[in-house]
Amino acid sequence: MTRKLLSSLLLLLALSYALAAQQTGCKITQEPKALPAEACNFSIYGTSPNGRYIYGGSPNSTAFCYDTERDTTSLFLSETGAEKYMIYAVSDAGEIFVAQDEVGAFIYNMAQEKLHEIKTPESNWPDVRPVYVTPDAKFLVGYLMDPTYAQASMTLPIYGTRGEDGSWTIKTLPVLDKDYLGLKPHYTQAFFCSSDGKKILGRQNTRNGSDRPLFWQLDEQGQYQCSTPCDSFLYNLDAPLPGPQPEWEDYVTADYEKDPDLYNQQEAEFNKAYDAWLEVYDKVFKGVAVNLAWQMMSPASGYWMISIQEEVGEGYANISYPGALNVADGSLERINIKEAYGLGGVGRTNDGGWICNPDGSRSRSDRSTYVVYLDGKKMTMLEYLKSLTGKDLSEFFTYSYTLDDETEQKSITDMGSIAISADGKTLASCAVDMTEMHSCRNAYLRIDKQFLAQPLGVAPVELQPNGLSIRWQGDALLFSEPATGTLYLYDMAGRLLDSYTLAATSRLSLTDLAQGLYIGQVVTERGVSTIRFIR
Repeated sequence: MTRKLLSSLLLLLALSYALAAQQTGCKITQEPKALPAEACNFSIYGTSPNGRYIYGGSPNSTAFCYDTERDTTSLFLSETGAEKYMIYAVSDAGEIFVAQDEVGAFIYNMAQEKLHEIKTPESNWPDVRPVYVTPDAKFLVGYLMDPTYAQASMTLPIYGTRGEDGSWTIKTLPVLDKDYLGLKPHYTQAFFCSSDGKKILGRQNTRNGSDRPLFWQLDEQGQYQCSTPCDSFLYNLDAPLPGPQPEWEDYVTADYEKDPDLYNQQEAEFNKAYDAWLEVYDKVFKGVAVNLAWQMMSPASGYWMISIQEEVGEGYANISYPGALNVADGSLERINIKEAYGLGGVGRTNDGGWICNPDGSRSRSDRSTYVVYLDGKKMTMLEYLKSLTGKDLSEFFTYSYTLDDETEQKSITDMGSIAISADGKTLASCAVDMTEMHSCRNAYLRIDKQFLAQPLGVAPVELQPNGLSIRWQGDALLFSEPATGTLYLYDMAGRLLDSYTLAATSRLSLTDLAQGLYIGQVVTERGVSTIRFIR
C-alpha cells in the first residue's frame, strides 16, 4: 500500500511539473496591440479564461468589455452617475456578468442584451456579486451584500449552478460563525470555484482585519462543508487563547463629573485588564495579516495570489509582500525579501519567479510589473518576456509625457499592471501616464505557451520520462549522466522548497538540507526524472 501511494504521489508530481520542460522557447503569437480608444480610459480588471475578452472599469462606475477577435467594444456607461456598473467576469463564450448597485446582477452579451438575471436567495441581502465564473459558465461563486448595512454580517458567500435554459440557481454557502479566537468575523465571501464546482475558495474577515482563507468541499451527500487549512499560518496554535475582550462598560460605571476619583480608578482597572488581554492576544496572532481582497486568482497556475502584511520592530511598522495560497492543498507560501516589499502577487512562473504588481505602498510613480525570485533577483515584466521569448517589446510600451507646470517632455518605458488569462497565453496591460490624469494606454499580447507554474494535482500534462537515473549518496544527488536542466526539490506534501539550475552536472551537493524526507525532480528537454530520498 505504501509503495502504491508513493508511486501515485511521484506520478502526480511528475505530471504537474513536466510542463516546465515544455516552456522553454515561448514565442509571441500576437505582438502588443492597443485596445481601441473607447476602451482606453479604463483600468483593466481581467480577461475571459481563453483571453478573447478583456474587461475593466473606471472610478465613475462605468465598464467595458472588448472582443479581441472582432475588435469591438461593449460600453456600460453611467449616463447620470446613478447607474454603477461593475463587470465581475466574462465567460469563454462572451457572456458578461455585470452587477449594478441596488439594482441587481445580470448576464449580458456583447450587444448589451440582457440574457438572464442573477437573483438573490436572501431578500435582506439584495445585491449579488458574481465574483468568479468557471470558463464554461456552469458554476459561479461570489457573495451577497446589504446596501443598508443593517445586517449583522456585511456579506454572505454564495454559489450558483446553471440550468439547461441558461438560468441560474443561487444558494448561500455555510460559514464558520467564529474565528479561531472564538470571535465573530466581520464577513465571509467566496472568490474561486474549481471547474467541476466541487471546491470553492473564499475568505473570512477576522476581528483584527486579517483575512482567514476558507475552503468549501462538496461531500458525498451533495452538501458543501466549510473548513480552513491555514490557521497554522495565521495563529500560534500552541498559545493559550485570550478569552473575551474586556469591555469598557463592564469596568467603568462611575460618572467622571460626579466622582472623578472612582472614575479614574475604574479606568485604570480597565486599562490593566485590556493590556493583559492584548498581551495574550498578540501571542496568538503572529503579527501577520493576510489580505485576500481583490487579489488575483490565477487558475492557470493554481495559486490565489495574495498580499501579506507583517508588523516589524518595536514601533510596529508594517511591511507588505506577496503570498500565494495553493489551490490544491491549501498551503500558504510567501516571498519575504526586501526586493518584494510593497508588491502584490499576480502569478507564479515555471522557473520559480513571482509575478508582482505594486500594491500602493511603493512610489506612486512605480506602476511596473516585476518578476521577483527568492534569491533577490528582480526584473521588470518586459525584461522577463524578453528572456522568455527573445523579443524586446520596449518600443510598444515607451510613452512620452510632460509633468505639471513643466514644458520639457520626458519618456517612460512601463508595461504597467497586467492581467493574465486563465490559459496563461494572453497578457493584458494597463499603463497609466505619470501625470495621474487617468489616461490609460491599454494593450494586450499573446504567446504560444503558458509559462506559469503548475502546483501538485492542478493540471497534469503528458509525462515524458527522460531515462536519467538519480541516486542519493551521502549528502549529494548523483546523476547517471551529466544533466542540463532544473532540479526541483519538494517536501512530501508536494510544496516546492527550492530549485537548482543544472549545467552538465553529474553531482549536486545538498549539505544545507535539514533532516527529513524529500522528493527531487529533474526536468530537462528530454523529460522528467524523480527520486525520493531521506537526508
